[in-house]
Amino acid sequence: MFDDGGSGASFISASKLLDAVAMLPGNAGEQAGAPMAYTQCELGAETEGPTTQTWVELPTYMWPTEWVNKGYQRPVVPLRLALYGHPMAGVYWERYSHARLLKAGFERVPGWECLFVHWKHQVMLSVYVDDFKMAGKKESIPKAWKAIRDAGIELDKIEPFSHYLGCGQTPIALSQQEARDRVAFFEPWTEKIPGFERFRAAGGDSQRSTQIRGCRYDMGGFFAQCVERYCELAELDVSSLKYVATPCIDDHQIKREEFTERGVFASNAAKILMKVLYGARLLRSDSL
Repeated sequence: MFDDGGSGASFISASKLLDAVAMLPGNAGEQAGAPMAYTQCELGAETEGPTTQTWVELPTYMWPTEWVNKGYQRPVVPLRLALYGHPMAGVYWERYSHARLLKAGFERVPGWECLFVHWKHQVMLSVYVDDFKMAGKKESIPKAWKAIRDAGIELDKIEPFSHYLGCGQTPIALSQQEARDRVAFFEPWTEKIPGFERFRAAGGDSQRSTQIRGCRYDMGGFFAQCVERYCELAELDVSSLKYVATPCIDDHQIKREEFTERGVFASNAAKILMKVLYGARLLRSDSL
């Protein structure tokens, strides 16, 4: 009855890119949500050609007196807005919101379904369903938000970066030496990047007092949920878990038979692993 449809992907890399853009000199970052996003557009929004009409029943407390007097049993009415739960609601909202963004002066970034750029205002925007995350020239960000609202997208309160795609973040300041210590793990890879030595030299003396803007990611609550989920499926108490110093494990510590024999948690392994992997992709890529 309905065409296959799904919302565009929102890349974690796009979110991290905006975090980096927001920390450049003269830049900032803000985010906002679109309240009741799907119902901000009508069914079939920005869709060429005919669409499947949908009819719904209304709860009796919403019936007009006329319906009651006529003794209607199960009256139906055409569904006008892209109500949550409709198979195509997400698709229509995406088409509608993207069209509004283009109207506001944004352009799509090729190869990125969720990423837009506004060259006039010098800002970038990442969109995940009803979550909007923007970074760029500090004084231009309010103008870009206004352009989005003027184009027809209703937004909640705009606030600095805080919690996005399940990951919290807070701004921090580092000395140059602290920053160098943080990226020391990646030094072997930077040596292979052409011209990186010139970039490193441009950083100047590490003893200078200049503070470097950064952000601290926090998914403590998410990983606590991972542990709770594991304990629930394994029927264990949290107090019975052993302390480990790192989430990594040396493959040599795994017994050969464990690669071929069916494990105790085989039927629930994916439920546990996939949730943990999402957190690893966001915060601990070094453990993958």
